[in-house]
Amino acid sequence: MSETVDIAPMLEALWPPGEAGKTEVYAVLDGARDRRIEYLLLLWGLEHECLYGAVGPELRNAAPFLVRLERDGAGTLELIRESAGKDWGVFAVAPAGTGMRVVGRHCRRMLRVLDEEGEIMLFRYYDPKVLATFWTTASAAQHAELLGQLSRWLGDLCVKQVKSKQKSQPDYS
Repeated sequence: MSETVDIAPMLEALWPPGEAGKTEVYAVLDGARDRRIEYLLLLWGLEHECLYGAVGPELRNAAPFLVRLERDGAGTLELIRESAGKDWGVFAVAPAGTGMRVVGRHCRRMLRVLDEEGEIMLFRYYDPKVLATFWTTASAAQHAELLGQLSRWLGDLCVKQVKSKQKSQPDYS
């Protein structure tokens, strides 16, 4: 990325002061946004998994990935800088001890939803625009289902938050 991006607001939103050791942070990235995403995750040494499981390379290149982030990890900082403003995905914050396995299971479960007629549909909640639109129209029960074991979902550097269970509406300020 040629321009310098101030990632401090995003870091503070993901790891608020006073919450050290109380949370785990993950990204759910959309491989369809940039075909380099999995390559970059490998290059940056970030622990990740394809949420579609074992699939062929064409589908894998467009699949969502769950990524574990560490507050001061070099790979985390690179990911946040590189993805800034590109809508690569969303960030998920979970209580400490939740673990990638549990978060991954929840994220995979949310990939398929039923429409009003009971038909299975893919839910691209990891697209920040989809998540923001869904959150503003969803019921409290749907909010709780999307959050599951998570504390909150966050969007991109502009920190459009799809907030915690304590708030009924997201904070878009």
